[in-house]
Amino acid sequence: MDHGLSTINQLQKYGYFCGLTRLCCLLVLNVVHPLTMNKFLFVWSLALVLLIGSCKGTKDTTGSSSMDQRRVVLDEVVVKPAHDGYREAATKEFDLIHTKLEVSFDYTKQYLYGKAELTLLPWFYATDSLVLDAKGFEIKEVSLLVKGKREPLKYAYDKKKINIRLPQAYTAKDTVKVYIDYIAKPNELEAGGSEAITSDKGLYFINPVGKEPGKPRQIWTQGETESSSCWFPTIDKPNQNMTQDIYITADSGYITLSNGLLISSKNNGNGTRTDHWKQKLPHAPYLVMMTIGEFVKVTDNWKGMEVSYYVEKAYEQYARDIFGNTPEMLEFFSERLGFKYPWEKYAQIVVRDYVSGAMENTTANVYFSGVQRTKKELEDANYEYIVAHELIHQWFGDLVTCESWSNLPLNEAFANYGEYLWIEHKYGKLEAEEHRKNELAGYLGEAKSKQVSLIRFYYEDKEDMFDAHSYNKGGLTLNLLRDYLGDDAYFAAIKMYLETHQFQPVEINDLRLAIEKVSGQDWNWFFNQWFLKPGHPVLELGRNYDAAKGEYQLAVKQTQADGEKPIYRLPVKVDVYYADRVDRLSFVVDKAEQTLTIPTTQKPLLVVFDAKHTLPAVIKDDMSAAEYVHQYRNAKEYRAQFNALVALSKKYDDAQAKEVFYSALQHPFWGIRKVAVALVPFEKTQSDFGKLQEMLIVIAETDLKSEVAGDAIVKLGKLEDEILMPVFENVLNSHRFYATTARALEAMYALDSEMAYKRASIFRSETNADLVTTLTFIFADFAYPEDQEFFERQLPMSSGYEKYSILNDYGDFMVRSKPVVVKKALPTMIIFAQNAALWYERYAATQGIYNTMLEYRKILAPDDSKVKEIDRSGVILTPSERTDYEMIVEQLNKALQTIKSEEKDPTLKKRYVLFE
Repeated sequence: MDHGLSTINQLQKYGYFCGLTRLCCLLVLNVVHPLTMNKFLFVWSLALVLLIGSCKGTKDTTGSSSMDQRRVVLDEVVVKPAHDGYREAATKEFDLIHTKLEVSFDYTKQYLYGKAELTLLPWFYATDSLVLDAKGFEIKEVSLLVKGKREPLKYAYDKKKINIRLPQAYTAKDTVKVYIDYIAKPNELEAGGSEAITSDKGLYFINPVGKEPGKPRQIWTQGETESSSCWFPTIDKPNQNMTQDIYITADSGYITLSNGLLISSKNNGNGTRTDHWKQKLPHAPYLVMMTIGEFVKVTDNWKGMEVSYYVEKAYEQYARDIFGNTPEMLEFFSERLGFKYPWEKYAQIVVRDYVSGAMENTTANVYFSGVQRTKKELEDANYEYIVAHELIHQWFGDLVTCESWSNLPLNEAFANYGEYLWIEHKYGKLEAEEHRKNELAGYLGEAKSKQVSLIRFYYEDKEDMFDAHSYNKGGLTLNLLRDYLGDDAYFAAIKMYLETHQFQPVEINDLRLAIEKVSGQDWNWFFNQWFLKPGHPVLELGRNYDAAKGEYQLAVKQTQADGEKPIYRLPVKVDVYYADRVDRLSFVVDKAEQTLTIPTTQKPLLVVFDAKHTLPAVIKDDMSAAEYVHQYRNAKEYRAQFNALVALSKKYDDAQAKEVFYSALQHPFWGIRKVAVALVPFEKTQSDFGKLQEMLIVIAETDLKSEVAGDAIVKLGKLEDEILMPVFENVLNSHRFYATTARALEAMYALDSEMAYKRASIFRSETNADLVTTLTFIFADFAYPEDQEFFERQLPMSSGYEKYSILNDYGDFMVRSKPVVVKKALPTMIIFAQNAALWYERYAATQGIYNTMLEYRKILAPDDSKVKEIDRSGVILTPSERTDYEMIVEQLNKALQTIKSEEKDPTLKKRYVLFE
């Protein structure tokens, strides 16, 4: 699964992919423009308020890069898990063989009417009872199917599980078939979820009765972790594997999608159609999916197998721009893994208001709506790495599935590393290493407050497993394992692992044993320290050249050990640079303090520890400026150049350091240019300020990578120098990228808000999320009545964090507006406060209503201090105007009380207590 959304990958994967995540990382980098910071400050504040109460792990801390950038500080604070109970794999009393479902829907009530037939075998011991997961159902009938006839069964139901009494004790040789007639009521379930998967009600009705104008009507499901049992009865554990038939009855005008192949479509003659989807190969219950709605299907082909992309009509022409590399990915992963794609089709669908970044349902992946982008928007950012992440899940997660959530990295680490493999194959080593650098930063960011083992049998909640350990550190660990083994052995072992365990649940030892069988070596030492222990190496380096002894001494001190965290065994490469050659030496670091001795008759120009830069570690080193300059100019690895720039940014007084940055700002690889823009010291008091300013202007106006140009604009904008206004004008006039246009408007706003408003008005017809949220912030600040239409028009077309930002700005617009404007805005805000599927959208709309009421109450406050009652423009209220304000306050308060009384999310209900 990909949050954003790898979060906070995605909150942005993942998300781990959202404005909040981007802001966090940019704040750390100190490159957020003040307007951008204001735009997202409330998002950040809201997240803090809600997460302080129930903070769980998140996949990533993602930056602005389309390749999922993350920036963090490396200080460490260890927080141990709170739960002391052992989380074992679920006991298998029954083997779930097959599930047949017949489902139809009531959009008004948001109910699913279901009939389920489950085929099971007792696992080993004879039993006369069966327990099924079924959350929040109304049970109509539970029967035993015997020769096609239904025999009623006795059962007990506590709204979570059905405990069924069978008529006799059945053995492992006996097939048991049960029939259940039920109604699923997902919206009546107690709200739950995590940062990775923000809701766990399993079944979602999107705009079911059309109250949100412009939003399509959809139904979709989300099964991970154990939410499939919110819409059909099952044994909702990852160590079960079943086949399935699903008969979906939906409006004739809608498209349906589910796992496997579409076997038939039957027109029912009443405006509905029943589609039969069949999954012939077994998979876990949490991977079951269905989607219903208005979509356009675009079809590709790979080796005679259908590859399809389901998008909204407006994005039909861009479907191949978004997903078009999928056939090549299928070919690449099949060849690289030595195991052909195992399923019957591969579909990808984009839905509205999705509760995560993406989900690897067998044969049919679901993506959040931000994946839909026009060709021009894809130049700013694309989510191809999520496409790769979700595709390789079809092997790791779907074909072989973690037997318990404790073993989740067997799903997510491989998916995370699949991103690297694809980028390396398609775009080269530099792009892949840029991606891996960000993965490391994401893990180390989380490790500041949380250090747990990758495979962990002690956790508070299964959702806690979806974090930067399972994803980022897991992928980094696989990369290290690949480096140690070598490509031939690594991929041979992975092939054996897949072939041995296909269609089965797995645990971490299954992977280790495959590696040992191929390599002939014992790998317990590696798995113990990297998979089964918390933390990571923290290494301090010391250097000394002893001419008399003819040796270079590289001291390595491991400082991370504290009882739980081990002294690591670290096979490393060390590169020794001389004027005429580079020697690569091998060492094993396995002591708390150790000196690596390099015999040499001359002092090396440079010695690089961990020369392949594969260690997921914090390495504290401090060489001279000359050594870092040599490293930047001569080391070929991307990480070596990155590390040199980080170090030289703190040694910028050195003349050669300046020359390195001048070179880096013009580097052919965008990742180095981006790092240089972010790190180069840039103050007006510097002797080279003029040179740097000119270079940054060139980058802002001409760089071919949107991210790099945008960062240069932000850096220039922080000067708040009017001499730069023509630069921002040039960027706006060229309108090469949406992101750079947005950044230029923000920079201009800091210099001349009225000019920024005039220029912003030119872009009213645009729909790009980044640009639109910049416009709504500016329009909200001025609050001209003629701009209200822009908010009303954009809201129905937006989704997720874009909609959140617009709602937040619309609330500010209302606060600054007079009653006639608020009266028009209020019905829209009520719709979203009551009906938006995502909690943070409802919160933003409700907060806007509340803040407007507070402001109006201040305007109408009694004249206790002989201060006249005035509106925001300073004009004394007439009796008629006062009446208008009073009426609006009454309407606002009435709306607020209704919203509070109808809200079902327990966290929001608690927050709404403050809205009085």
